[in-house]
Amino acid sequence: MISSSIGWKLTHLLALRITCFGLLLDLILDRLEIDTPFQLSERIKQIALDPKRKVEAIRLYQEETKVTLREAVDAIDAYIAQHQASSNR
Repeated sequence: MISSSIGWKLTHLLALRITCFGLLLDLILDRLEIDTPFQLSERIKQIALDPKRKVEAIRLYQEETKVTLREAVDAIDAYIAQHQASSNR
């Protein structure tokens, strides 16, 4: 019983440290004005390729990455254009 309690506390502590490092990295990148591109998940890629579901793909991407609506639209549009260009080769 005691060891599982220690294991849980250690896991929780590591998760907090990772979160703190992530926030620190975000601050450093913002300070240096470095943009980091987000990768589209496979789910979003599939949805984005269906013209009827483009808005859904934008919304999901925005939820996953916490970017602005404009950034989400640009990312989805760029993916669609890239996919169409590679399909036409």
